[in-house]
Amino acid sequence: KWFMEYMAGAYAFHRWLMKKKNPQGWVCAQTRPPQALFNVIEKYKKKNESFPDYLMIIDDDTYYNMKLFSDYFKPMNSSEPIATAGCRVRSPVHRINFTIPFGGYGITVSKGWLEKIVKPISCPGDTEYCNAIQVADHIGEKAVFKNGMTIAELMYGYSNYEPFDQRETWTIGFCLHSDWFIAYFTNFYNISNHVTDPDFVNVPQARLGSIMESEINGGDAPHRRKICDFHSGNCHSMSFACHYSNPTEMKAITDIVRQENPSEYMLPETDCAGCDEDEPYHQEKAPIVDIISLVRNTGTANIDAQKRVIGSDESVRFFFNISEFNTDDPSSCSNNAKPITLTHGNQIVSTCKSDQLHGPEVWLMDRLRGHYSRYATESVPQWFCEQRRLIKGVSRLLLQYQQQSGKMELPDYLILVTDTTYFNVKVFREMLRNIAKGVKSSTGKPYHPLDPLAVGGCMRDYAISSGVSFRVPRLDFGIILNRATLEGLLKRIHCSKLETEKNPLCNIISESQVGEKDVFKDGMTPVDLMSTFALANAHNDFKNWTIGMCFEAEWLLAYFIQFYTGTKTTTIPPESSLARANSSLHPYLEPIQNTLCQYSGPDCNIDAPFCSEISADQMLTFMRN
Repeated sequence: KWFMEYMAGAYAFHRWLMKKKNPQGWVCAQTRPPQALFNVIEKYKKKNESFPDYLMIIDDDTYYNMKLFSDYFKPMNSSEPIATAGCRVRSPVHRINFTIPFGGYGITVSKGWLEKIVKPISCPGDTEYCNAIQVADHIGEKAVFKNGMTIAELMYGYSNYEPFDQRETWTIGFCLHSDWFIAYFTNFYNISNHVTDPDFVNVPQARLGSIMESEINGGDAPHRRKICDFHSGNCHSMSFACHYSNPTEMKAITDIVRQENPSEYMLPETDCAGCDEDEPYHQEKAPIVDIISLVRNTGTANIDAQKRVIGSDESVRFFFNISEFNTDDPSSCSNNAKPITLTHGNQIVSTCKSDQLHGPEVWLMDRLRGHYSRYATESVPQWFCEQRRLIKGVSRLLLQYQQQSGKMELPDYLILVTDTTYFNVKVFREMLRNIAKGVKSSTGKPYHPLDPLAVGGCMRDYAISSGVSFRVPRLDFGIILNRATLEGLLKRIHCSKLETEKNPLCNIISESQVGEKDVFKDGMTPVDLMSTFALANAHNDFKNWTIGMCFEAEWLLAYFIQFYTGTKTTTIPPESSLARANSSLHPYLEPIQNTLCQYSGPDCNIDAPFCSEISADQMLTFMRN
């Protein structure tokens, strides 16, 4: 019973089980899939119907894109016995070679697979099956088997053999997850054809395939996860399948797929072809999106590829880039007479990490200084310049919007990226469309376009105190600013004593968490203040600093977004001022943030919402027809 001994260690332990909304219901539900499979087979028999080409066994909160499903399985021969998981889970191969379908994503079995499990087993004649039952007997199925049974009957009989209310007298019981149970018979009874993976060619029990070879726990490489990452809101019309979905999301996505493939979908009788919700997706008013890309690498290959792939989307109005060629900084980075050297760079880092530029009330600088330059590139002087260049470039564009009001209106969304970021604008547009149709916002919060909102694809959390962190969006995964946030950054701040009512932001300025009060002048906008602060003292003159740019650009953006665009009136104490409940800065799909932060380089795919560290060649492969 080595198999059961190993699996017992992974069976639902108490702490995991108690997280379920209905733990008792979950336990009882494990026997239902094999019982349901048997009942469905019996219905086919009674109605004298042939088996379908494919039978899907999935959860009720699982969405499948049937257009992609059809395209994927159409080239296969359904008469062959095939079992395919939506997402395959592989146990550690050094302990046991066993694969199972991740329950929520389900398993698809072919007509050939179904035909094999309804053939009567005669022992000792059917040697392969008889050995599995009477010799191996890995899960105790020998006690259930009767000569002439089919595998479907054996599975059904095993799941009913000893009821849960008789558990105190169990001899074999049912101590398996339902997906383990189906996978056990698929793999160890050789019901399905052997997989084609060359790494497991010599493993007889490697019988469970997966769609697009999607797999977790196989070294857990993100590029192998594929479909396994589509869940909890990370779902769109390009997704093959999604788990933890809901009826509204399923319908909204299916509407898009159906409208894009009208000849392959029947219009349900309950739907109205002329209803507003069924208007073709491409006829809906697309949001106005502008993009700013920070050029980090030398040459133009990356930015050119990015313009072709991302900038070509119908929603993108303007695609701007910030580089040393169009956003110079004569006070610091373009001064060939006095360039920043590596030695100077190390001295600047030491200065910023010291107490020299910090006051007792400045909790933000105090907590962040130890992290300064931690993520700097190999070229530290160039990294310094990028920090100032990004702030200057973003500020210049926002002021351009303000100065050309009427000619160049604010976009609905401004997206900030680097030149190695892939941002899927189509997925972003679907997210907005689904929100309008009642699908939960990907931020997990109620969304209204008039409320300031900034969304980071991947966030870094910097601990400020116990249970409190300063959240910073990573530029390389994209930062989305909505129109209300842009408007907040462009509102003038008046703190003159002549004002009958001072702007609430005056208090934040006086608290001066980054030192901004030293450069503030009455009537400035937050973006004026941010830019003036960032460029106040040159890096190559760090020995004479009075303020100093000891803030990374992402930190500075996060600070001004959080405290200068919402309704906050103070930064003290951080426990309340950084409370996430009233923050205008949110992560994209927080439940799967750790997964999305792995989308980088070769681990990216065309259907991801965004990715970092993408080469020009890889970016061009993401160009949609």
